[in-house]
Amino acid sequence: MFKCRFLWVCVVGLSFFAVSSGQAVTIDDADEPVAIDMWLMSGPFDVPMPVDAEEENIFDKTYGIDDQLKFDFVNVDELRPGAGDGFAWSTAERSSWKVSGADGSGKLELGGGEGDVPQVYYLAAYVSVDRWTQADLTLKSCHLLEVFVDGESVKTKTSSQKPGDDGEASAGELKAELKLDTGKHLVVVKCLRDPENAAGWFVESVLKVDEKTVPAEMSFDLAPAGPISLSEAMDAANVSHVSVSPDGSVAAVVQWQYLDGGDSHEYWLELRRVSDGELLRTYRGPISIKSPEWTPDGRAISFVDRDGGKSTIWVMDIESGMMEPVLRGVKDFGGYSWSPDGSFIIYSVTEKESADSLGVHHVRDLDRRDGRTRSESYLYLLNVEAGTKRRLTFGDPGTRLQDISPDCERIIYSRSWRDYSERPFSKSEFVELDLETMEARELWENNWYAGAEYSPDGKRLLVVGGPDMFGGAGRNTPSETISNAYDSQAFIYDLETTSIDPITKDFRPEIKNGAWNDFDGKIYFETADKAFVRIYRYDPDSREFEMVETDREVASDWDMADKAGVAVYEAASTNVPGEVFAMELASGQKWTLVEPDAEFWERIELAEVKDWSFENEDGDEIMGRVYYPLDFDPARKYPCIVYYYSGTSPTSRNFSTSFHRYAANGYVTYVLQPSGAVGFGQEFSAKHVNDWGKKVAGEIITGVKKLVEEHDFIDAERIGCTGGSYGGFMTMYLQTQTDIFSAAVSHAGISSIAGYWGEGYSGFGYCAISAAESYPWNRWDIYVNQSPLFNADKIHTPLLLTHGTADTNVPTGQSTQMYTALKLLGRPVEMLEFKGEGHGIGNYKRRVAAAKAKLAWFDKYLKDQPQWWDDMYGEDE
Repeated sequence: MFKCRFLWVCVVGLSFFAVSSGQAVTIDDADEPVAIDMWLMSGPFDVPMPVDAEEENIFDKTYGIDDQLKFDFVNVDELRPGAGDGFAWSTAERSSWKVSGADGSGKLELGGGEGDVPQVYYLAAYVSVDRWTQADLTLKSCHLLEVFVDGESVKTKTSSQKPGDDGEASAGELKAELKLDTGKHLVVVKCLRDPENAAGWFVESVLKVDEKTVPAEMSFDLAPAGPISLSEAMDAANVSHVSVSPDGSVAAVVQWQYLDGGDSHEYWLELRRVSDGELLRTYRGPISIKSPEWTPDGRAISFVDRDGGKSTIWVMDIESGMMEPVLRGVKDFGGYSWSPDGSFIIYSVTEKESADSLGVHHVRDLDRRDGRTRSESYLYLLNVEAGTKRRLTFGDPGTRLQDISPDCERIIYSRSWRDYSERPFSKSEFVELDLETMEARELWENNWYAGAEYSPDGKRLLVVGGPDMFGGAGRNTPSETISNAYDSQAFIYDLETTSIDPITKDFRPEIKNGAWNDFDGKIYFETADKAFVRIYRYDPDSREFEMVETDREVASDWDMADKAGVAVYEAASTNVPGEVFAMELASGQKWTLVEPDAEFWERIELAEVKDWSFENEDGDEIMGRVYYPLDFDPARKYPCIVYYYSGTSPTSRNFSTSFHRYAANGYVTYVLQPSGAVGFGQEFSAKHVNDWGKKVAGEIITGVKKLVEEHDFIDAERIGCTGGSYGGFMTMYLQTQTDIFSAAVSHAGISSIAGYWGEGYSGFGYCAISAAESYPWNRWDIYVNQSPLFNADKIHTPLLLTHGTADTNVPTGQSTQMYTALKLLGRPVEMLEFKGEGHGIGNYKRRVAAAKAKLAWFDKYLKDQPQWWDDMYGEDE
């Protein structure tokens, strides 16, 4: 029998006492079905058959009532109904979702049922489960049915049972097998009445849990609010670009989301008035406007349409919406920038070497190990009014535009090439070009790549690059310490005197990028400030930094008006999804412009997040945070998932649906930031160099042990860990160092540091910084001893390896080698390859598969619930 915790639930003003009204039901006996005795219902709606439905078409087929059932009258995957919500069937016919009760056996009588036109009802209910659950939903009706779960059609009943001679009809049965992930699911039933069937119109519904997922806790309700599901997390709208017009009056916001079950993306542009966020214009069309640029006069935006290998720059007037091209059909187009006065555009074109006709690829250098032919990019100038063009650069190597001077007379460009004589095996040259005389002046050459832009008066440059630039002018670490070149600093370069001012040398946060504001003369930096992404303002006169309060933990995509003290930006926090804000720079006043999918996020239950840090053996604070399971009970014991990246980039406090899904699945989630990351000061980031997991592993192990000691609700016997890329390496390496984990998942991880160094297309470049002056021939202690592969015999933790087959950063063989080793050692290991995927997984369905596999793996080993994994990939041999 099943035990109930009986609750009174009020729905739209009426009280109901029934299983389906929100109670949690513990299923102890698989033989006991649960009747669904309450639904949200909308209808009936007339759905006339098409004209000449009985005539055969060119395929010798007629159109029957079963075809009408299969027709998509509404997009079921977009439904998320609640009691009282409106349902617009047509312009003239509007309905709402009403609460309708069934009898004790789950039988619901449907209204209507008359006339010679087919009619349709939609029923909806929410089913929540506390674990992966397999169940059979059995529906009985004399008419036609289709069942959807989370927008996907799972079963149809196309038969129609008519009354016999005695006037009675025996209902037909539909049995749908449901496989429900932990969390809340929407079940929708489309009920279609056959007008030629006089039998009564009703639906009887019961749900029976499969014995292999007993015991399970299940609840039914009619409210859309609940934890975030994987599909919802994937389908929500995201902001990809924000910018503001030069006068600060209009913001351009680009959003995107998946379409058609993830088979494609849609991007759309919104133009909003900055003062109050009012929507002025939306562009959604066949041309995706992904990265619009404001014309200098602020009257239009420009964007690139790439079609058939050729590109066109379009300009769209923001008032009229009229579009016209300013540059057509450029093959191998790169990027472009407007001159400050709008009179010309600097654009780039890539020239490529012809491929060998025999299919023999001559690997000329380390950048072309992927089979690409050699290519270089060069700069061109387009006179916008005249439409004439001229070429600006040629030669070897190619060139890249950095900035255009405020007086429109000069540009800064850079050239980069491989130099194998010293670390990091590349050199860069920065050149200033006079556009009238075509005289080129070399400014500097160094080993560390950087970016540069002009000051508002055109006399200085803001340069962002590694601390070792300009002879180490930006370093503040001891001379014997090798600095982390990824810990970028900011410099001011005087074009007349060529003097260098390392303005952030003693500034702890890492400089992600910077912009010298024309309006107030201040420099604004987007920084990695520990695990936060913050905006700082620097006054070149007072030489003082000031944090700009953004009201969120992570601020990104910052853009400022050239002619007004206004900025726009996107920002989020650990438990607050991203929003677009506007800010008045002088006062700091800010307001919201766009809340993507605001109604969706209002009904999503998110985890509580609390900071938790500890001190390592060096006295450094190792920052972290803990995501608490929904409906947290401190008296319970919970499994825990530990996440880290551990590379040189900090794991920011951005909003992560992954961590909130873990919490929704009943896991405590611990996210920590070990030493070696940028944003904590140069001494802290330098600890990444030549460590390759040794110090970091100790910090993770110490942190987990202290976490368990201080949190009684964490089950020390049920802790898992996961990471990707460098974090995938750390996952494998950790299992060679400790037995505190009961399950581990590594995505795109490195098992052999030497193999990654030589084969990974980014390997030797990354190791030039992370393993500075260390190579396989002089540091066996790193390349062999700290490689998980050469310590595979120490691994006993169940390990899941996931990898894209087209990953050139960390080749798939890195996981394959570890899989081979552990298989031969007889250790619990599984590997999933994702066909055609690179370092990350971009395809919608494969991303869903990867996320489900990870949670199923943890459920198997941290909850003793192997059914989900076994259902997807079979039981262990």
